[in-house]
Amino acid sequence: MKILISILAISILTFSCSNDSGSQTKRVEFTEIAKGFLAGDGAEGIIEQNIVINNESDWNDLKTKMNTVNNETDKFSETEIDFTIYQIIAVFDQIYTNGGYSINITNISENETNIFVKIENLLKGNDTFIITQPYYLAKILNSNLTVILQST
Repeated sequence: MKILISILAISILTFSCSNDSGSQTKRVEFTEIAKGFLAGDGAEGIIEQNIVINNESDWNDLKTKMNTVNNETDKFSETEIDFTIYQIIAVFDQIYTNGGYSINITNISENETNIFVKIENLLKGNDTFIITQPYYLAKILNSNLTVILQST
């Protein structure tokens, strides 16, 4: 009988445990808009940051900055976003003195209160002598949930 009660207690604990906010997460579908690197030695004026863009004005400002040195938006899968439906997650890494670095959004999930964006630096650099700043832009459905960006 003690074994049955122990198994029942462990089962209840296992199935009731979840993430930090006390609710289960589900995967959020996202579309990659672009990933790559800026090569303007910081002339674009974009610092290392993670931002959520949910309006046309901020989106246009970002595209203008990204195009300061090179036409980065030529590499985008799309440049016109319907912000009544979507929002953009924009991730910019630091500026490196050599190439071969990358930054990626590898997973997006949500629970009742938050959207969690997992960011990874998958490539760690090489010996090329070009100053780079990796970036990743993704599109997700609009939401009133708080976006939490998690670097690993």
